Amino acid sequence: MELKEIVSIVPAKEIRQFLSPEQFEELYHLPEFMQSVAPRESWFAKISLPNHGTVFFPFVGQKLLWKWRIYQASFCQRFSPIGETMPSTETHWTIWLKWLDEKSWFCQWPFFPFQNWPGSRAKVNQYFSLKPNSNQILSNWKSNRKQSIKKSSGCELKELEPRLFFEELKQLKKQIIGPNWKPTEKEILALKRISDIKVTDFKFFSYGVFHHGQCVCLVVICRFKTKYHYLFSLSSPTGLAKEATTFFFHQFILENGGQDAIFDFEGSSMTGVNAYFRSLGGLEEHYGIITI
Repeated sequence: MELKEIVSIVPAKEIRQFLSPEQFEELYHLPEFMQSVAPRESWFAKISLPNHGTVFFPFVGQKLLWKWRIYQASFCQRFSPIGETMPSTETHWTIWLKWLDEKSWFCQWPFFPFQNWPGSRAKVNQYFSLKPNSNQILSNWKSNRKQSIKKSSGCELKELEPRLFFEELKQLKKQIIGPNWKPTEKEILALKRISDIKVTDFKFFSYGVFHHGQCVCLVVICRFKTKYHYLFSLSSPTGLAKEATTFFFHQFILENGGQDAIFDFEGSSMTGVNAYFRSLGGLEEHYGIITI
């Protein structure tokens, strides 16, 4: 059989007709989340095999003429296939990899858990369990991180409704000068769409760290089912000096330790970021990315 007879492409907005709500277990393949980060560019490859069932592979991309540009979208770290009737098999994966190779002129497709498929390489994510109590979680912090929290004297954490969060973000961006990272307008629009998601088991949290009444750091956390995702943060120069992000993590753990949940850092292989997350007690896991 030809690929076109086995693989069909379904827009993310139509995927719920094929799958029950219980089958969406990960934030990244939640269709409403995918469409928030990549409107009109979120898809599922439906692979149906006799005697093997049907499996859907989520991806983000644009079709240009007869081939695809598949990319890794902001806030959407990795994908896992979803089975309509049974888990994915090696046969499903073989067909999916062949489709990527033949149908894309450019491809960066992230996936979890890591498997050593042709053309793939491993990337690092960090996470920790919130199930222990807050004191137990904080005991896993490295000594330098425990010391740095002392710099946050005068800081206060507030949960902000989205409207106030985006007002503060507009002001905070003005304080970021030079080559330091700050979100693009496209990324801010994606965050606004994410804040509007109304799906069972999904919750959008936005926080501000204030120092003597001035916002010096903003953080977005999304919870889907039993996992919190550290989606976004931005600090002013004062926030960096006051270790405002570390202060946020400290307060978040104090308030949420003891839950039967996972905190996902949306981690990084970058040396400095990786070391920072590990200093907060982050454990490592690997996901993969296929590049064509």
